[in-house]
Amino acid sequence: MPSIWAEGLRYHMAAPIISYLKSKGLVEAVAYPRDEKAVFEAARVFIQAEGFIPAPESSYAIRAMVDEALKAKASGDERVIVANISGHGFLDLEAYGKVLGV
Repeated sequence: MPSIWAEGLRYHMAAPIISYLKSKGLVEAVAYPRDEKAVFEAARVFIQAEGFIPAPESSYAIRAMVDEALKAKASGDERVIVANISGHGFLDLEAYGKVLGV
């Protein structure tokens, strides 16, 4: 089983506001496989576009944002897509290097 570099995802509590928003149908939850290559690849594109290194945990939100944008583009929908970037990834450069091979 591959390692998980986004260690914050191992935190087993949930913010009550997230649970509330999900129960009201205002947000959707998305799960990604343990192989973080696609997640970190989306973060790499984000870094190049925005000049900001997101925390690995935020990279999952970026991957979901990219996937939603691609679905909207394919269907011709115009949507507002919001992602929460929880912090910087300056302490996680080793993870980026190992997963992306840089």
